[in-house]
Amino acid sequence: MSEQTHWDRCIANMMSHINNNTELLEYVIRGPPEETGFMWDNSPLIAELANLTDSDGHSGASFACCLRACQSKLRNGSK
Repeated sequence: MSEQTHWDRCIANMMSHINNNTELLEYVIRGPPEETGFMWDNSPLIAELANLTDSDGHSGASFACCLRACQSKLRNGSK
């Protein structure tokens, strides 16, 4: 069995939180406003998810990239 990378653990952690909250799930699938992207969106859902995944040690950019990776998984039917 291969060792899970830090990035893989971050995505798994974020996916777990997203899948446990219908409002977050719908938001991530739908996506942020085009003019802000995830990184600059001031939705309270972003703040909630940031708090839930704080232990992963994200920068703003890695948080947004992780959200995009989760969004891609969800849009492609992965949970």
